[in-house]
Amino acid sequence: MLSVQNPRNPFGWIFELCRIKKPVTENELNIYDESTKKYVYVDAEAIVEFDFSFYGNQIKRILKKRNIQIPFRVSPDADETYSVFLGEKKILIDTTAALKNGTHWVDGTRVFFCALNGQLKRKICQEQFYLLYEGTNDLSAFLLTPRSMPF
Repeated sequence: MLSVQNPRNPFGWIFELCRIKKPVTENELNIYDESTKKYVYVDAEAIVEFDFSFYGNQIKRILKKRNIQIPFRVSPDADETYSVFLGEKKILIDTTAALKNGTHWVDGTRVFFCALNGQLKRKICQEQFYLLYEGTNDLSAFLLTPRSMPF
């Protein structure tokens, strides 16, 4: 069995999740399976439009499994400031420059998850979110330990 500690196998955790004594089916190795409580489907457009309805619930479920609560909500002045609250900290998701040059999809998502990772670190969580960009406004976020990532 491959170990989570093996830096040559960044997805070793999926094998640990499947600790079974029977042959493993392809479904059981699906890293995009939400039941692992490590995967979040992220729509960058939803983040920059301050819509937490879908991925927000996924994040809350994942963190709840780890006994962590980090509330996030749209700032009342979001239309002017492009901000959300993560915990009690106000986070600027977009800038006028990013909106103008079209990088707000990527920048806003990165800013949100970097801030979320900062909150996780303050709560002494050993895991953090890693984003995988899929070439559109669709992204995947995986909550992993730094040792389970290849970089």
